[in-house]
Amino acid sequence: MRFCVKCGREISIDEYVNEYGLCIDCFIKYRGIFKTKPILELVNCSKCGRWRIDGDWIETSFNEAVRRVFLNNWVKYIDRAVYVLDVVVDNQPVKIRRNRYRVDISISVLIGRISNRVVDSSLECVLVRKTCPKCLAISGKKHSVYVQIRSENGVFDSNVKTILEKILNEPVVLNDIIEFVENRYGFDIKFYSMNIARKFVNDFVKNTGAKIIESFEPVKYDSRSGRWKGVLTISLRTPSIKKGDLAEYKGEPVIVRDIEPYGIVIEYLKNGYQITVDYNSYWNGLLKKTSELYYYKKYTVIGFDKTSIYLISDDGEFREFTRNNIVRDINNGDTVYIVMYKNREYLVKKEL
Repeated sequence: MRFCVKCGREISIDEYVNEYGLCIDCFIKYRGIFKTKPILELVNCSKCGRWRIDGDWIETSFNEAVRRVFLNNWVKYIDRAVYVLDVVVDNQPVKIRRNRYRVDISISVLIGRISNRVVDSSLECVLVRKTCPKCLAISGKKHSVYVQIRSENGVFDSNVKTILEKILNEPVVLNDIIEFVENRYGFDIKFYSMNIARKFVNDFVKNTGAKIIESFEPVKYDSRSGRWKGVLTISLRTPSIKKGDLAEYKGEPVIVRDIEPYGIVIEYLKNGYQITVDYNSYWNGLLKKTSELYYYKKYTVIGFDKTSIYLISDDGEFREFTRNNIVRDINNGDTVYIVMYKNREYLVKKEL
């Protein structure tokens, strides 16, 4: 047991502030938890309104900025006998003079060995207006990553545009874009942050199978980091292959049945089997279009039996095609196509 030198009460060691010989109540009442008057410097971007906290610029409220800056710097202001657990800003800031504000706070602290207390106080904040690096970059059109999106055949289908719009509208991506331009070649996007640009590229490639080509243009050598600073250009080229296209896969004729984020679904013309190949197979040339494989003529199914399928074209040509297991689920009225590959005919169902 211990005795407080101020009030004389006998107290347990857990309630005793050993550095000053005081009980916790007397310590808070007569000495206080502060060793110096707290005056916080809050840095706010005058253009976008973000706050600089621990080296980062973030979007938050005035009160949350006060809380986070205080928690990052409380050791400068709080007595060594006290450990700060958390702080809550109790009211909206009150302007004292031109750039100074006062806020009331409740500080959760640990005093002594195990005693948790909440101490009510107030502190002053000095508001400093600066332009954050991103806003400086936007005003000067400066960027660290330049992403170019191009199509292999110069045309983007609606699916690619939908995916692009969805990724661009994600808040973390949208807030990092310095400039977005759509032109006759495709899309050009300038990013402020390397990390966000990488996230955008990864998401776009994952959903479209685009090919990545990177180049770096050094601008300035940073002696501190030992690295060159400059602009990274990332070129994304989307594949021209689409649902319904005819192609060769490892020398075999196939039809593209679907385009998925994880790969390309193809069907062999010789047996009707379907497999999924990754986009690398396309970019490496294992899956490719060829002039030797093409749609010859469109027909309508007018009848079938166990051995044959009976077809008629739009110009009245009648054809009897030997039935096998290649074309399944044939019904009267279905649209089918005869496909030519190296002087051999294949029958496929396809919706154009």
